[in-house]
Amino acid sequence: QDISDSKIKLTILKKPELIEGLDAYYITKIIFTLDENARFSIIEDLNFLKNSKIDNYDINKIIKSLGDKYKLQVLSNKSLVSELELRDYQISELIAEIQDEATKLKLMDAYKIKSHRTLEILQTFSDKSKSQIILNNEFGLARNHLIKLISSLNTESIAQFIIENREFMQKNNIAPYNITKMLTTEKQLEIIQNIENMGLSLAEKRQVFVTLDQEAKEKIDL
Repeated sequence: QDISDSKIKLTILKKPELIEGLDAYYITKIIFTLDENARFSIIEDLNFLKNSKIDNYDINKIIKSLGDKYKLQVLSNKSLVSELELRDYQISELIAEIQDEATKLKLMDAYKIKSHRTLEILQTFSDKSKSQIILNNEFGLARNHLIKLISSLNTESIAQFIIENREFMQKNNIAPYNITKMLTTEKQLEIIQNIENMGLSLAEKRQVFVTLDQEAKEKIDL
């Protein structure tokens, strides 16, 4: 690890006679000192990974350490993904880490991501995109998943969504308190500060207050 140049370290790693006796743990530590391009070349070298006995957990960690450019090169190669034996949840997590939303959508389709994994990825989208996804519900999300996705919006967007989409909420049997009770204490308090501007009925406000978590209730002295 004292050798600073990634190319030199990579050359050494690729020579079995020079790393004989090193276990997978130490080899993996060296890999994480390499530059991004060198780490990616390791991921592509299936024989090296096999011979070095680098396990699924560390392979996934190496991929997660890469930037979007290299993550996308991995995910775009389904044969490589299969050879690396990446699990469904690992693929979903990698897709969620990609910044470009259009690319995420293409990868979700390519890998036929399952329902609960779909939600986890969609929660990483921008509030504007999430709002459109919720209203169009092109993914056929169940009611509880719609509620979770709405609750992942920031509090300003949640308030705006409730104000502007009452018909949608009624159609999907979603009451404001279904959303607010899913929020963190901090977000619940932010909603309460703005509740008078959300056009809620007295009964709806009562439901929101009653279903706040205990810490939020204590902080507003209910």
